[in-house]
Amino acid sequence: MAFDAPPRQLSRRHVLAWSTLAACGLARGPAMAQSAWPSQPIKLVVPFAAGGGGDALGRLLADGLRTVFTQPIVVENKPGASTIIASEYVARAAPDGYTILLNNQALLLNAFLNDTLPYKPLDDFVPVVEMVKAQLWMGVSTARTDATTVAELIAHMKRDPQMRFYASASNGSLGHLMGFNLGETVGLNLQHVLYKGATPAATDLAAGQIPMAILDLAGIKPMVDAGKVRLIAVSGSARSKALPQVPTFGESGYPGFTTYSWAGLFMPAKTPPDVVRRVADETLKVLAQPAVIDKLRTLGYDPGTLTETRFAELARTDSAQLGALIKRSGLK
Repeated sequence: MAFDAPPRQLSRRHVLAWSTLAACGLARGPAMAQSAWPSQPIKLVVPFAAGGGGDALGRLLADGLRTVFTQPIVVENKPGASTIIASEYVARAAPDGYTILLNNQALLLNAFLNDTLPYKPLDDFVPVVEMVKAQLWMGVSTARTDATTVAELIAHMKRDPQMRFYASASNGSLGHLMGFNLGETVGLNLQHVLYKGATPAATDLAAGQIPMAILDLAGIKPMVDAGKVRLIAVSGSARSKALPQVPTFGESGYPGFTTYSWAGLFMPAKTPPDVVRRVADETLKVLAQPAVIDKLRTLGYDPGTLTETRFAELARTDSAQLGALIKRSGLK
């Protein structure tokens, strides 16, 4: 019978042919698996209140990535606890590429401000991409002071103890640390008032509930446009192209206030490297679009450039440097 026929000896040509087919099949398998992502909606978790700079940044990115991934990018605002609520949520999420955290240096600083932090910033997350860099702005309430320079504000603070209060976006934020540093520099004990995000801080500043705040431009600019807040200084080594009329702290006689804030994307540790790489690459493509660059500039942001390894290096450097400042200041 046919099925009892002895097996035919394969020629070298047949062996090579089958080997080639097998190799093609093996090579195709991972590529097919990779192409399956994303196959469901992606959560972009934003640890800031709706309406602020972080929220605007998240929604701008989500709009750009939707067309690339052909899946819904759902922005979830989880403000509070200096970004810890949102960060813990992402740290505990499955490392499958469907949960992404948008955060700033607060992710790192919280490790020095909270002895019971429920995650380790440098271990439980993988840095994906630096999205933006931003200078920090000192704004004063026009209802509380006529000061137009940092020196005039300091003079007012020295005359009136009720002026020695300031706001930032969160406890231990860069704005908080800059305010502490300024007080230390001028010999005043400035009192930080904690807010859950830039928007409520800027709202109270505009209403005259607090005399001064150090925030990003997106959170404060609507109040500036309304004439309720006056910007008197900006961090960094050069003036911002967004509002070049505002001098730097260095130009104002207070050198050393060159800090920039940044925001970036993070994913749970052990997220597949190919997924991390694709999110990083597609994010940079979105940020390079002229229309997106224009929108970022109106928010006071410059597009980021660092991905994966280099962004991780930046995170480690900032963690060490800013952590040392927190320890020196005694902030908790």
